Amino acid sequence: RAWQQMYREHGSELPIKVWADCIGRPHGYFDPYAYLEGLSGRRVDREAMRIRRRAISRGLLAKEGSMPGVETYLRQAREMGLKAAVASSSTTEWVRGHLDRLGLTQWFHSFTCAEHTTTHKPEAEPYLCAVRSLGVAASEAMALEDSPNGVKSAKAAGLYCVAVPNFVTGMLDLSEADLVLPSLEAMPLGDLLRQIEASR
Repeated sequence: RAWQQMYREHGSELPIKVWADCIGRPHGYFDPYAYLEGLSGRRVDREAMRIRRRAISRGLLAKEGSMPGVETYLRQAREMGLKAAVASSSTTEWVRGHLDRLGLTQWFHSFTCAEHTTTHKPEAEPYLCAVRSLGVAASEAMALEDSPNGVKSAKAAGLYCVAVPNFVTGMLDLSEADLVLPSLEAMPLGDLLRQIEASR
């Protein structure tokens, strides 16, 4: 949303399809400045844009809470003796910064982030590292994902994958997931685990 606002301020539009291909990929995969310059035909002040975009992003993120059902799932997983890990193509600083802000860091046993792997989503390595860190096989793990690239990564690693789209990825094709839920509130964790077990 921050980038879309910036593009509109420069008389252009950032198409969701273009942005969607970046979701789940590491920083640097897409250059939004160069793309805007290509659309507008003129150079932009990248540093000024970077400062403004960060300010817009901070304002938007400060209003965001965790997605519905996330805290309940994490608490129930702990009660069931299950471990939770993060598998992300973003940096540890970015991931832990947001989890700390939301008070969720404590629920995770390990973090696999951009600097821990040589390849990133949609490749399998982030999830393979995450399940190794938990001491389980991929076939014993479940991935909760919100993007097509994340789903591809989880499936390539051999995990059962549940897609729970966000406000952007709800417009994208998540059909490669084993199951798509509108929200984690739509199915209690115990019911989900029983459904997964029955499907195996």
